[in-house]
This record gives sequence, C-alpha cells and structure tokens, in this order.
Amino acid sequence: MKDLIEGMAYLHDRKIVHRDLKTSNLLYSNEGILKICDFGLARKAAQSLMTQEVITMWYRPPELLLGEYNYSTELDIWSVGCIMAELVLKDAMFKGKSEL
Repeated sequence: MKDLIEGMAYLHDRKIVHRDLKTSNLLYSNEGILKICDFGLARKAAQSLMTQEVITMWYRPPELLLGEYNYSTELDIWSVGCIMAELVLKDAMFKGKSEL
C-alpha cells in the first residue's frame, strides 16, 4: 500500500489522474517492486468536464455514480481505498452488478 500511495502521489503531483485503478492494474514483481499500469484512461487533472464512464465499477467513487463530470485526482484516492480494503478482506468491497 505504501508503494501504491507513493506512486499515486507521484502521478497526482504531476496533475495526472489514472481513472482506472484496480488490483488487475497493479503489477508486483518477484523483487518486490510495484508497478502501476494501464494508463489508457489517464488524463491531465483539471481539464474541462470529463466523462463519467471511467474506472471499473467496483472501484468507482459515489460522485461518478451520481453523475459528476467535474472531478480530479480524488477519484483515484477512492480507488486506492477500495484496493486496500480488498487486500485486507481478500474480496472486493463493492461488488455491484449495475450502477444502482
């Protein structure tokens, strides 16, 4: 978790929002190195209104589920919290099948 938080701090300091953090986008090597991958949905923060169809639903923050288009790095932090809970519980915390 420390490496993930430091990695996100690095991205957020550079105003980059990943927008698809989930356990399958984290690679952990045999040497103990964590790599954040899949930057296909990443964008610069504080751009104009952005799409809400980002982040796998289990890791999507409530504001996106409620229709927010104006967001920044805070949605990555929600995903980090969901990842931490999943590592502790050994199961995803919010296993929704729909946005409802």
